[in-house]
Amino acid sequence: MMLIHYVSDLHLEGLQGRSDLTEVRPVAGCDVLVLAGDIVPLRQPAELERFIAPFTERGIAVLYVPGNHEYYRLSVPMPERIRADLEAIPGLQLLDDTSTIINGVRFLGSTLWSPLKAVEEGIPIAGEDELCRFLNDFRMIRCDGGEQPLTPARMRELHRQSWTWLRDALRTAHDGPTVVITHFVPSPAGIEAQFVGSTLNGYFVADCRDLMSADISLWIAGHTHGSFQVRDEASGVPLVCNPSGYFRHGQRENASFNPLATITI
Repeated sequence: MMLIHYVSDLHLEGLQGRSDLTEVRPVAGCDVLVLAGDIVPLRQPAELERFIAPFTERGIAVLYVPGNHEYYRLSVPMPERIRADLEAIPGLQLLDDTSTIINGVRFLGSTLWSPLKAVEEGIPIAGEDELCRFLNDFRMIRCDGGEQPLTPARMRELHRQSWTWLRDALRTAHDGPTVVITHFVPSPAGIEAQFVGSTLNGYFVADCRDLMSADISLWIAGHTHGSFQVRDEASGVPLVCNPSGYFRHGQRENASFNPLATITI
């Protein structure tokens, strides 16, 4: 068995160096810490290294999947100099359309950008002009090392690349449990009740129900700022999300966030 500690959407960039406010700390007996994105901008690797040090010093493996906010004021795909900085952090394993095996458990990790498709029956996704107006990704992220902003079309391409990688990885046999980690939510089952029917859900959800099968022991996500523990209706795959969200006026955005959340597989 393996004990996995999982969190996302800590947004350390808004805490002025007070990462202790997250209350995320090592859990006794934990084997792995999963960071499912929106932890700290990729431009701040030293802050990430400081945050994970209490875990790595105890021999806890730290698996890190970048979220969309990591790329603000940067370019997608990940610049090589940024990748090198992350890979130099002791004890950190970056999962960016890549995998690792720890004690027989296979972890597959991807930001899994959105395909920008409708995910609820009868509810269309917002038009591209509206998406670009309401979503900071299309203002704050650049494309392919240049100065042009990320576009919906480029995001769809990024999704297709990650979806294809994940499909092929899942087709590769593994004699042991498989855990998938993505930042974007992989199923509309993770939509918060207050947002059901929103035309923006096709952005927040990167629907991957067609990839789910009993071969997946667990799927960990982030991005939504609302916690969930559900199962995919067709495959039975457990889907979990434990995001902190922003701190505003001294209050955590997600009151259901558990800084010590663990799951055993």
